[in-house]
Amino acid sequence: MLKNRDGYPVWKFKTKMLLLHEELWSSISGYESSDKTSLEHRLRKNQKALSKISLTVDGSAISYVRTAKTATEAWYALQKHMKTQDLDDIGKKIDDCSLAAIILGGRWLDI
Repeated sequence: MLKNRDGYPVWKFKTKMLLLHEELWSSISGYESSDKTSLEHRLRKNQKALSKISLTVDGSAISYVRTAKTATEAWYALQKHMKTQDLDDIGKKIDDCSLAAIILGGRWLDI
């Protein structure tokens, strides 16, 4: 259950996996141009995805999805307000030595 920004990365992963499992992820990622899914079926899948997203948030996060009309709108509203950029999301791994240098880099002012 997503309550605040701290839980967003785990919530994002788990919710994406849930939507993939339920075959609803295309409501977020979009449909291929060759996809033959009817508009009615797409709308039903979107409603299911929106409800799954909405049911997995709590606390202050509810305010970001309350007025969403589509699953995509809810997903990106949460992303906009909850996301803290982490290195995993941009595909860059950081080794321990570099991490220590980053953390300790600003410490010279305190000495």
